[in-house]
Amino acid sequence: MINSFEDATREAILEAMRSGSGRPLKPRLRLFVRALVVMHYRRPRLNRVLEAEEERLGGGAEDFAFRPGLLDLLQEHKSEIATPVSGATERVAMAILRSVVDRGLAVGASQRSVEQLAMRAVSGFLLYKE
Repeated sequence: MINSFEDATREAILEAMRSGSGRPLKPRLRLFVRALVVMHYRRPRLNRVLEAEEERLGGGAEDFAFRPGLLDLLQEHKSEIATPVSGATERVAMAILRSVVDRGLAVGASQRSVEQLAMRAVSGFLLYKE
């Protein structure tokens, strides 16, 4: 079930990325975030169970099935990002997104508010200049 959910999520995210091809980073990042949030909110209770089971089995953010889509997005837009693009950057961005979405599900936040918070959090990380 975990693999099925991750496969469906990966496909939704890749479709969102294809639909935003040629656009600047922020609109494409928003499409990524929206697809991620929508997939998690389709069956929120089941998703929370799958997340807990994945963690129990030793999976998690490191094994996230759609990370390559995010890394590709970051590499395509590296000139727009303040943080150097690397695997570590991608893992932190994915951890931020996953944390915001998981927490939103846990507290019953609306899909729209979680999308806005996730976008704000990951944009802050990627675009913040010291």
